[in-house]
Amino acid sequence: MLRSLRLTVKLFFCALSKAFVEYVDLLVHELFEVERGQLKHIPNFVIFLIYVLCLSVLFQAALDFVIEILMLLNLIEKIPLRVDFVFLTIISTVMGVQTLKGMARRKLDVTRNSILIGIIVETALIVGDLTLILQASHELSILPFIRLPFLMLTFMNLAILLFVGIKLKVFKDKKGKIALF
Repeated sequence: MLRSLRLTVKLFFCALSKAFVEYVDLLVHELFEVERGQLKHIPNFVIFLIYVLCLSVLFQAALDFVIEILMLLNLIEKIPLRVDFVFLTIISTVMGVQTLKGMARRKLDVTRNSILIGIIVETALIVGDLTLILQASHELSILPFIRLPFLMLTFMNLAILLFVGIKLKVFKDKKGKIALF
């Protein structure tokens, strides 16, 4: 009985994963002309992940804007303005918008520099949020609840960038050795 149940669960997850992969392929084909241009050289799953990353970045920028408005209207506690964080968010958002524009033109910058800059920006955003939460959460009780969704999405973005970098081998030189710069 237990063996049958395990097999059923395993087959169910196999079917779900196959359906997900088929959906990703269909979505990528519908949104972007992957048979033409630079996109034909990039796996559809990588294109999908980068698309998800771009949507995440835009969602976070919009959510940051809404939170700022709520703070200005005194509906939630004010969080100290972090100028460095604002600029990192702007860089991340501009990279997301430019990537979406490029994908619409069947181009995608997955070079070492592009991926590395994205990793640096996302890591800096994570460190900035963690530092703020650790330093100010005792004064601002709402802070961890506001920043936690951003942390989770930024960790996801970082994981996507690391996966894409590894999958496309952008951090390896011609001899197969790791080369970040």
